[in-house]
Amino acid sequence: MRDLFSALKPQKRRLIQYALSAVVFCCAYGVYRGRSGGGGVWTEALFLTALLMAVLGCWALVRRLGLFDLTEYSWKRFVRGLSRWTNAERDPMPAYAEWLQEPRERAGLGEPLLCALVFFVLYLIAEFLLKAQ
Repeated sequence: MRDLFSALKPQKRRLIQYALSAVVFCCAYGVYRGRSGGGGVWTEALFLTALLMAVLGCWALVRRLGLFDLTEYSWKRFVRGLSRWTNAERDPMPAYAEWLQEPRERAGLGEPLLCALVFFVLYLIAEFLLKAQ
């Protein structure tokens, strides 16, 4: 349980990165869709940004649970094998069991989920204000 709470605690630098990328995505989508005309462009952009951040949070959860470990190991081994052709002095990848024992950075969940919550609340407020008019 302590591990889950530490995963949900957002780090300031990552939170700023996720927030800026979410704002850029929201604005870019809003401008793109706004050129084609139609109503509800910005509420749609807010909702899609919230959905994207929620999906990123779910991916981080799956990665934190270790369900992508074999895929990550296989990809790193493949890339290292390709680069070994050009750089022969690199050491080979350790065995999978040894690689699992190496310390790795754990994916944080709090940042994308917090951004998703903020953008979803903004979406609800925008929808409510547009429906009230």
